[in-house]
Amino acid sequence: VFDDIQWGEEVFLDLLEHVALLSTESPILLLCMGRPELFDRRSGWSGTVRLQPLPDEASEELLASCIEGRDLPGDVRKRILTAAGGNPLFVEELAAMVESSEDGAVEIPPTIKALLASRLDQLEAPERLVLECGSVEGELFHGGAVQALANDQTGVTARLTALVRKEFVRPERAQLPGEDGFRFRHLLIRDAAYEGLPKAQRAVMHERFADWLTLHGGELVELDELLGYHLEQAHRYLLQLGPSDAHSLSVGERAAERLADGGERALSRYDVSAAANLLSRALELLPTGHPRQAQLRLGLSESLIQLGDLDRAEAILSEVIQGLEGVDERTEWIARVLSAALEIQRSVAPVAARSETLAAAAVDALTALHDDAGIARAWRLATDARNVVGDNGGSEQAAWNALRHARLAGDIRLATEMFHWLGRAAFYGPTPVAEVLQSLDALEAAASAPLQRAQVSLWTGAVRSLAGDDDAHLEVATGRAVLAEYGLRVLHGGTSIAHATLHELAGDWAEAEAVLRSAAQQLEDVGDVAYRSTVLAKLALVLCAQERDEEAAAVAARSAAITAPDDVLIIYVHAARALLAAREGRNDLTAQEVREAVRLAGFLRGTITRGQVFHVLAQAHQLAGEPHRAREAASEALSAYESKGAVSGARQTADLIAELKARATNTERR
Repeated sequence: VFDDIQWGEEVFLDLLEHVALLSTESPILLLCMGRPELFDRRSGWSGTVRLQPLPDEASEELLASCIEGRDLPGDVRKRILTAAGGNPLFVEELAAMVESSEDGAVEIPPTIKALLASRLDQLEAPERLVLECGSVEGELFHGGAVQALANDQTGVTARLTALVRKEFVRPERAQLPGEDGFRFRHLLIRDAAYEGLPKAQRAVMHERFADWLTLHGGELVELDELLGYHLEQAHRYLLQLGPSDAHSLSVGERAAERLADGGERALSRYDVSAAANLLSRALELLPTGHPRQAQLRLGLSESLIQLGDLDRAEAILSEVIQGLEGVDERTEWIARVLSAALEIQRSVAPVAARSETLAAAAVDALTALHDDAGIARAWRLATDARNVVGDNGGSEQAAWNALRHARLAGDIRLATEMFHWLGRAAFYGPTPVAEVLQSLDALEAAASAPLQRAQVSLWTGAVRSLAGDDDAHLEVATGRAVLAEYGLRVLHGGTSIAHATLHELAGDWAEAEAVLRSAAQQLEDVGDVAYRSTVLAKLALVLCAQERDEEAAAVAARSAAITAPDDVLIIYVHAARALLAAREGRNDLTAQEVREAVRLAGFLRGTITRGQVFHVLAQAHQLAGEPHRAREAASEALSAYESKGAVSGARQTADLIAELKARATNTERR
């Protein structure tokens, strides 16, 4: 049971959705309660029920249980039920007002806000002050904080006890050692108490609470985030009260520093959603020209790239580069490297060679500056650039270099990203499955973070599936689900290519299509081009396999329109077009597309991609009336699969070779 989930972070809501969707075979009842505004964020959730007003009989029964047999006049009872309108919270709170009233005669407020304000008005001033002080900390608060915010007035403990008795708050397990914890009985009570505070008092109390928490919250993991929030609130109210002055600027800068520290820590643990939120808020508060501004913008851009907010990331990087030119060599190099990596992700022009040249220059410059974090990012760019042109071996070596420098820099996020690239190279590269599994075991032993282990598990499952383990593809689905939970939309979409490949090799074309269509839409939504072009090209082949030629041609055209000329994986488009042309009897076009595919395949020796492409080319040759070339292409595919140890691909191609031989025998007989 989860209550008040409208306050949950996106990652928490993603977790709930993940459990709900993947637990259909388990006897689990997942009950989540939240306010209607939750649907503004999760409008597509199924299995939701909007609570309707209680029937009159049920409201009367609830009221009776609340007053525990106390005899209320009929008109008071009726007024309570009428004002409640079937809302159980209204019933409970109205009954509580009656219980706290000496004569039982209270004016029934028309709204819940008025109801709660009316209850608060009945408190003695010291009790209300205690409640308001608690509301500054939040729904859960601590007695020590109330004492500090109430200017150390005596009797705070007694008044908290009275508020518990009056059902405004209830005892709760404290989050801080040596403290008494309390929770507002309803979040709306907390809201009403907080709204009763003048803005000037809110500003003072938020700042005072931050000072208190600095002394008492040292063990809190999220201390920086909490301090940043309360100082941010104080700063906001100070600006609403009057022009900015030295004090308000100081509070804002303190808030920014705390939010920045929390954001950088969130980025380091790959919580990119939280990092983007915290770093954005920090940058809004920092004064122009602050020494941390450029570094925080780089961190924000990296978070946004991972989340798929590519337009905003590109704009931020452009500003950083323009503002730092000739000023900060280290930061400028890193910004240029990140911008080049983003260009590979988005450009339809040939940029791989230029990016690799930039990466090499950046490695040299940042090595001279002894900046391992920057060197790691430069090698990360080289990894991507070499991957575009089909250099699996070079890409893998660059990824190892990036991982080594990321570890030297203590950059867990970048190290985690390189686990993806190393796993990808293990799957697509020429190294045989048996050796790859050994290297992945070593990589798993080196994994130190949950997402790193998930990445290794994903690629280990993919390689095991190649080796013939029919259940291993489930590890791929699970690993990709973890990427989705972390909000890594681009990476989640990119791994669909391997996931779909496993379904293709198993002949499960419908599943492959579903995976690719979902990824294509997701990548289009975030503005990615590099992965999406390959996803569409693969989708064209999957549609060809289902003999949906018109759709396949359209999808292949969409892929070709956004594929950079130096992206070797456009080979899938040429293979699809070769097969489509052969089916239409256009042998001249078939020959043209085959020649281009064979040229590109020269970069893909021993890879899964090579095996898939030559398998399709064999089919195209057969349809074009070229049985000898069909058998040659099929033999190339079989050789690629066998050298890799891809059992399902080899089996699929062996079946094709047998079919080709049978057709040749029948032709000779005729």
